Amino acid sequence: MQETTQAERVLSRRTALRVGVLGAVSLASIPLLAACGGGAAPSTSGTPAAVAAAQPTTALAKPTAVASTQSSAAPTVAKPAQATAAATSAASPAAQAPVQSGQVVTMNYLHFFTGVLWTGGFQQLVAQFEKENPTIKWNGIATPYGQMMPKLITLAAGGQPPDGTSMDNTEIDDVALRGLLKDLDPYVSADKTINMDDFYKARLDEQRWRGKLYGMPIDMGSSAIYYNKDAFDQAGLTYPDPKWTWNDVFSQAAKLTIDKGGKHPGESGFDPSNVRQWGFNYDNSIYRFYNAYRGYNGAEYFDQQLTKTRFNEPEGIASMQRFADLTNKDHVSPSPAENTAMQAGGVQQYAMDFQWIGLIAYLHQPGVKVTNWDVVNLPESPTAAQEVGGQGFVVVDKSPHPDAAWAFTKYMVGDEAQKYLGVNGVWFPSRKSMAQYGWPTDHKPANFVAAFYDQVDKHGVACWWFVPGWNQWQQMIVNETDALWIGRRDAKDTAAAIQQKIDPLVANWQKNLQQ
Repeated sequence: MQETTQAERVLSRRTALRVGVLGAVSLASIPLLAACGGGAAPSTSGTPAAVAAAQPTTALAKPTAVASTQSSAAPTVAKPAQATAAATSAASPAAQAPVQSGQVVTMNYLHFFTGVLWTGGFQQLVAQFEKENPTIKWNGIATPYGQMMPKLITLAAGGQPPDGTSMDNTEIDDVALRGLLKDLDPYVSADKTINMDDFYKARLDEQRWRGKLYGMPIDMGSSAIYYNKDAFDQAGLTYPDPKWTWNDVFSQAAKLTIDKGGKHPGESGFDPSNVRQWGFNYDNSIYRFYNAYRGYNGAEYFDQQLTKTRFNEPEGIASMQRFADLTNKDHVSPSPAENTAMQAGGVQQYAMDFQWIGLIAYLHQPGVKVTNWDVVNLPESPTAAQEVGGQGFVVVDKSPHPDAAWAFTKYMVGDEAQKYLGVNGVWFPSRKSMAQYGWPTDHKPANFVAAFYDQVDKHGVACWWFVPGWNQWQQMIVNETDALWIGRRDAKDTAAAIQQKIDPLVANWQKNLQQ
């Protein structure tokens, strides 16, 4: 199984746009740089208007290239030199005096907002925040994304904790368990201007640990099925209906898979080693696969108490086997090797592709051959799931200026910042009322809000297993499922191996934490 790295999952929509040129490819032939997802992701290009968000019902002018000018939708801010210096500084936190009423304080913020993510997004937001909060100077501690959590732990252990930082949803529970984060509930309770009902429950739940709120969700990372409308037209099929089922997906995938001789799976002479268009591609990385795995029949990875794995239950075995069969038996989905070859050479294409929200940016890249496309939600079922992730802004416990960090967090979930993130293609907004601002100006995909946001409201799930030890468990699961995806082992044996090797670790993770 191919696993998307943490670093890949943090690029913005704008960076995604600048990553390479497409060949004659499909909806997912570019290596996916997942934003949000764990967390959110970055962007790029002298950004075409198609990637900036649409004008909703409020007065909002079309944004131009973000890196050079700001639209009237963005906060009207200067770009002070000190803001740039603050973002790129990697020095230790500046010495800070105790906060006094009216005194200007320097808030140290650990972040990964560098490159175009800074110049095309956070530089302007920080400048506007400082303008609206003249007693707070934002001092950035720029850190590579993969080093964010270790850096936080090191600074805190050395008695120099930053005041605030951004945490991926896969890390926030781990950090909270270490006692490094401040409970935000008192701040939220004291501030009646924040409408917590405007946040998606699943996004809030993943920012909580044992009932306490440790982060505020800044962006949205969800998944849907992208589909090539031309491929459906050529096959004489109607476009997917939001009420479709997994059986509909599998049935249509067979009709949409074509080898270079024009044959479909099941037809005499079909050559599975020479496919020119796959019917259905799905992300089998552990993080993304959960939506399909559970949605198919209710299978789960772990029990709610996080004491054991559940892959070896009938539902888990059946779900894994069904999706593995799409490649090895039905021949409607590519193998990991075929996927890699396609991404490298751009020689094949998918009719349907189950992927992350950030793929929208890729499909607006100049040179993409697939232009007639849309998205649809994952199939409806009694067990449908929409795992959701992204970044959460937190206040660090025992930091010099926690109130200043909270002020920045509050600003970033406010209307002004959320609109700016969406309109300028930085990150997809996290709030229900702000979702429309993430919709590209060309209104592609047409079903943007219905597929990526409404499903979070209906079927949102906050994954509960991102605790200390998860990275080790994940790699072990990947190691055991590799053979499954290429047909060298069945799901029953795979699930048994996962249970045997990982259950002892899961059963003891809390005990090990206390040692």
